[in-house]
Amino acid sequence: LYITKCPKCGKDTHFENSIWYIDEFKKIRGTCEQCGKFKKDTDASDLKTFKKAVKIFKSLDKENKIFYPKDELIKFLSEVNGQNE
Repeated sequence: LYITKCPKCGKDTHFENSIWYIDEFKKIRGTCEQCGKFKKDTDASDLKTFKKAVKIFKSLDKENKIFYPKDELIKFLSEVNGQNE
């Protein structure tokens, strides 16, 4: 599900980390088998993948098939960290 294109060779690769600014998906970090580690701006394909992942996540959450922390402290820390980048 978390696949992007290597910015150097264009090969499909899994991305390891997403970088956000406030609520905006901005960059991706990954490792290409051929080119090594990379960091790139998100593109239309990455945003499409993200929307698909959100849809799956919401479905799993609605069916109580996924667990994640939902307390207010976690939300607060996420907001503070997003504003400090």
